[in-house]
Amino acid sequence: MGILSIVITALFFGLLFLNLYFRISLLGKFKKLVESGVRLKFVHVLNTKKLTQEIYPRYPKRRNDIDQFVNHARLSLKLAGIIVVAMIAVGIAIVTKLG
Repeated sequence: MGILSIVITALFFGLLFLNLYFRISLLGKFKKLVESGVRLKFVHVLNTKKLTQEIYPRYPKRRNDIDQFVNHARLSLKLAGIIVVAMIAVGIAIVTKLG
């Protein structure tokens, strides 16, 4: 059980660090977009079609900034999802080994 506990603790701190890093980074990029007058909804981050149809035509000069923010947000969501799944898998392994 010792090694699995260490792994899940490391994954937890990895998730915490990832959260802080992306939060600081994403907030900076989002602040830049808001100051430029760009209005994004969460659906635009997840749906490329809506982003292309609704946001890019409205803010063509800010396309690069929008792309950076959206790509960074998507990467953050993917990495957090992977770490959470890994934590669940290790947790299941711990419970299975104990039970």
